[in-house]
Amino acid sequence: SNGVVRLVVWKMKHSDEAVRSSAVQALKHVAERGDPLALQLVSELLVHPTAAIRRTAIDALSVVAPLGDPTAINQLSSRLEDLDPLARMHAVDAFGRVATGDVGRE
Repeated sequence: SNGVVRLVVWKMKHSDEAVRSSAVQALKHVAERGDPLALQLVSELLVHPTAAIRRTAIDALSVVAPLGDPTAINQLSSRLEDLDPLARMHAVDAFGRVATGDVGRE
């Protein structure tokens, strides 16, 4: 349901990395790839001022974006130039999963 997706994405803003990571894992179970609400909410977090939250959003986008989706690929491409080096690393990994469909590393 939309309420559950909103709650899970909201948890991606939590200060505790374990909570954020759990939220990404939970998103796999509450949102299908291509879920419009999940994509919108996660996309908004890609430009969050906090680097750790951007990293979480990058990981989440690789979970909910349709494989080969040009919009998601463009969003991840922009994160390849993130000021945070870890966000850039997450973006490289996520880009590979979305662009090529290589989901074996999730």
